[in-house]
Amino acid sequence: MKSAILFVIFLFTVVQFSQAQPNEGKFIDINLGYGITYSNNEDVPSEANGFFMQGEYVVAVSKWFGFRPYVGLNLTSNSTDEQFFNREFPDSKINMNAVFTGGKFRVAIPIPYISPYIESGVGVSFGNFETINQFENLNEKGAQIHIPVSLGLVVGKNHNFELAFKYFFHPNVNLISGAITIGFSIPLEKEAQ
Repeated sequence: MKSAILFVIFLFTVVQFSQAQPNEGKFIDINLGYGITYSNNEDVPSEANGFFMQGEYVVAVSKWFGFRPYVGLNLTSNSTDEQFFNREFPDSKINMNAVFTGGKFRVAIPIPYISPYIESGVGVSFGNFETINQFENLNEKGAQIHIPVSLGLVVGKNHNFELAFKYFFHPNVNLISGAITIGFSIPLEKEAQ
């Protein structure tokens, strides 16, 4: 416990006096990656994989906090990987082809060269959501609410590249979609000093 308290004190000291902080201002963030969709039911081994793309309009209120309206695309289709073959229900499949939009906020720890963050919010996905397995037979088209949650690192001297795990929980269709992404920032105004 004592070492954890010392680590937190050290972390806040480094944050307070560091020079290379995440940027304040307005930016466009572009994220591309490997998309994944799977059932929220742990007993179902089905998985879909494919392409993920997301763009965000970033309003960084401070070096710690920012708002991020976003729009994106997730195209995943049933995996043919033997690891995800459902032997109990061979006809099982999972697919998701959707565009999505929403708003989220990011809380970051602004330290030099690597800045970890977490973000969440709420949004809507528009498209086709299909899950067929021994527990459910779902083929929904239209709009579905989702909850985005992301964990990542903003890296570089100017904090303009990022690596992230992005998840979207779709409670009404019992699906979780996500991606492993790389991204970059494009400033829209001069960086705050």
